[in-house]
Amino acid sequence: MNLLAVETSSSVAGVAVLRDGKLTAECYLDNRLTHSEVLMPMVERALNLAEINCAELDAFAVDVGPGSFTGVRIGVCAANGMAAALNKPVISVDALSAMAYNFPHFSGLVTPLLDARGDQIYAAAFDTESGEPEPVVCRFAGEITDFIQSFPKDSRMLFLGDGAAAHRELLLSRYPSAAFAPCHLNRPRAGSIAALAELKLMRGESSSSALPLYLRSPQAERMRALREQNG
Repeated sequence: MNLLAVETSSSVAGVAVLRDGKLTAECYLDNRLTHSEVLMPMVERALNLAEINCAELDAFAVDVGPGSFTGVRIGVCAANGMAAALNKPVISVDALSAMAYNFPHFSGLVTPLLDARGDQIYAAAFDTESGEPEPVVCRFAGEITDFIQSFPKDSRMLFLGDGAAAHRELLLSRYPSAAFAPCHLNRPRAGSIAALAELKLMRGESSSSALPLYLRSPQAERMRALREQNG
């Protein structure tokens, strides 16, 4: 099976090619260039490196969020467009599960935190001892202080994501022995999207198109609602 995965939900743009369970090529870019500018050249580059063409792909996978509203839309539209052109299925993978899959067999809670500005985060906590991430706390969106109070202070925690970096001191004040992911495993990666997508595809979890996973309304909608509330 040949699968192409797309990652655009954060500052990272990524593309990976999986061939028969082997990660054959992966492109990763985190230098704040616009995803709409770099994504399709990265797709072409990854396919060339994997020595495969679009017609040989059996499925597409995409990170559907949560994350940047614009970034998620770019990735979802790209994956849907390529899949539709080739009449192939699409596998949706959420960002938090894919990040947790960077740390299989961890004895504790793998806890991805995505910065949603201010003191807001997108987060979840996973048990990965069996290998595949199993949610303990699913898809939280809100104040980081509300989220971290969900776990006892003596919990064995591994934090990752830009939200973990932004709130490191707060996290350590509650969990002094917490571990933090190294830079090469600290962000969503297309390779993780591809690996999880393969598992989902083998279970029959695919569709003709993907939909964005939004845990809250876009900022423009929230600001409009606030103005209307305040008269």
